[in-house]
Amino acid sequence: MASLDASLDASLDDWISLYAVNSESDFINKTPFTKDEAMRIYRNIQAGGNVSDQGASNMVSVMDVKGRKIAVRIAIDSEFTKPWYYFGGTRFTSRGDQYDLVQQRTIPMTPTKRLELFKKNINMWEKTSEKGIAPELFFYGYIQLKTGEYKLCIINAAEPNQVEKTVKQGTVGPAVVNFEWKTMNLEEFLDDVNEGIYVPDNFILCFKKIAISLKNLFAKMVKYQMLCFDIKPANTLIYFMKSPTGQIYSNSIILKLIDMDANACRDFDIPTEMQDVYTNIMLMIMGNFFHNWWPTTNGQTGNFLIHPQVNIFGPIMNEEIFKSQMIIVIVLSGLFTFENRKPYFFYAHYYFQYQDCKPSNGHYVGCIQKLFHNGCGINLDPNYVYNILQRRTRTRSMASAASAAAVAAASAASAASAAAVGYGMGGKKKRKSKKNKKKKKKVKTRRRRNRKHK
Repeated sequence: MASLDASLDASLDDWISLYAVNSESDFINKTPFTKDEAMRIYRNIQAGGNVSDQGASNMVSVMDVKGRKIAVRIAIDSEFTKPWYYFGGTRFTSRGDQYDLVQQRTIPMTPTKRLELFKKNINMWEKTSEKGIAPELFFYGYIQLKTGEYKLCIINAAEPNQVEKTVKQGTVGPAVVNFEWKTMNLEEFLDDVNEGIYVPDNFILCFKKIAISLKNLFAKMVKYQMLCFDIKPANTLIYFMKSPTGQIYSNSIILKLIDMDANACRDFDIPTEMQDVYTNIMLMIMGNFFHNWWPTTNGQTGNFLIHPQVNIFGPIMNEEIFKSQMIIVIVLSGLFTFENRKPYFFYAHYYFQYQDCKPSNGHYVGCIQKLFHNGCGINLDPNYVYNILQRRTRTRSMASAASAAAVAAASAASAASAAAVGYGMGGKKKRKSKKNKKKKKKVKTRRRRNRKHK
């Protein structure tokens, strides 16, 4: 790896050209398509794709390959990233580069670290695809466009596979014969439903299916020891059958998660007894999106997760121990890197503009109250939240003090033991050692003398 880090100031494009770009033959070998199909897709990407949709960081082209639709996502910049991490007065880009606010310059991530993050991204996408959490993945890598630019490209399925379609069509029933499968992100879906572009055949059933699907996806992530903090409707795909008039067949709904990059998603060691806690936290975060982005005209929340006829959280949210565990996890969970401490609060401040969630505020009591109230309809007393955080702080302080005392006691015992035998203290052991060396030297001298006489 010495050559990889030879120039820490090497640009991202230099790094891609040396270590990550895929040629046409590479692309053909890495994808499951036939040679002709792969060449057609590759050349379409090189030309910039036929853009059908555009998000904040990527352009999406939908292509038809042997009757199956695939989504080709091409980054607007060289990566699907934006420089918007701020912690402890330090700004970080989402790929890990540090921005020096004093010198007004970016300190780039080392090539080795960049390669490490790139591999983690691939691993996370492959793992979520394999477990059915994300759409089926066909390719993840860099491609050089005809313009000379290097772009990160992700190709995955743009519709359910044939098994999923057959199951859902059977659930909807044989009477429905005139339909088509539709794919969009959940944010667009809710906008279209609110505007009447699409109308569910049963509103409560439709939203209940979405709620159950979300819970199942989050539970599956947690089961396979994964956690993602940047969950939102725009990062959730919804597949559904619709009639020519725009009616949604609610029993056909399927959800998948996308944008599973390692800057916000990680492998996590989650104990079995804590899996429901992490699952409900992710549901609660999604509920905050529904509350803030889709308020209804009568002043009621647009968060259908807490609708009495949906109520995806259930009675478990009334248990004091469960709520306190959720609070502690929200406060303590991180990505194990400096720039991503307390990510739940970071994203809550970024997306929902909750001012109490800014890192500078420290205690986060108001932030936790808002997350619970808007996300799962629970009103927490500020003193209750504060006491939980204080108990946790005291427990950690006591544990740290006990650990320090144990270390001090062990050090004292070690010093006493050393003093008893005279190690390193200038005692008898040291002088005795010198005498032993002299005796051994005399014995060797006598032996040599005896051998000469022989």
